[in-house]
Amino acid sequence: MNKEQGSFFIVQQLYDGSDVLIGKKQPFKTNLSRQGWTELLNNNDWCIAFLREEADKFPTIVSNAVSKISKNKINL
Repeated sequence: MNKEQGSFFIVQQLYDGSDVLIGKKQPFKTNLSRQGWTELLNNNDWCIAFLREEADKFPTIVSNAVSKISKNKINL
């Protein structure tokens, strides 16, 4: 957890660690309408960029976790 960047979590989904749930919680400074949120959350490129944003402010494991995100594995 980082006071400025929020928190980042990585949760193992398969026993061998080959699949993980990655999440990031931080304040969102833009006010969006319901339609705006829908459009944003359906934009996989934005979602990946959001997870990678300032990953270097967290421990190295975060940068490793977000280095290869498959668009077909994103689930919101």
